[in-house]
Amino acid sequence: MKRLIAIAASLAVTGAAALSLAGPANAANETATVDLTMQAQSGTLSKTQRKAVNWRTALEIKAPFPASAKVQPTKNVRITYPSDMTFNPKSNTPICPDTAVGPNANLNFEPNTVIARCPNAVLGNGNAELYLAGNQNGTGPTLTDPVLIVFNGGTDGAGRPKIKIYGYSAGTGVGIYMEGVLD
Repeated sequence: MKRLIAIAASLAVTGAAALSLAGPANAANETATVDLTMQAQSGTLSKTQRKAVNWRTALEIKAPFPASAKVQPTKNVRITYPSDMTFNPKSNTPICPDTAVGPNANLNFEPNTVIARCPNAVLGNGNAELYLAGNQNGTGPTLTDPVLIVFNGGTDGAGRPKIKIYGYSAGTGVGIYMEGVLD
């Protein structure tokens, strides 16, 4: 049994395509793995020249079913990218405001409705397979339909690039908000 979250995005980066998983990710004999694939949209990747890339990060957490009936505690997995990699949405990519996609915005809508709020700020999309209520079982209950949409969030107070992630599952009818920064 596994939980898988994958995000694919198109953006401009400089740096090498390497990835590491930092911090404790194991609990109750669970394991977490991360994979990064990155391909230049044209030419080759370079440490000195910005290139537009197609980028995909996949995070997978495996639980030892049936040894553990609960997936607890919730995992806080931090993905550490190479220090010479930068995250720069295209200069003409607008920032999606918090009023449209943010911690206090109503996101309990289908993805197309939320995308319509900031259609030109979309950086990428993905999908997830999630355990319901922290329970794991060989036949479920899992959600296999969640989608993730990544929006340009501008920068945080320290000037670091910020992304906003909207997640939605028709199985629950609920939308959720997540965000991250390149540290």
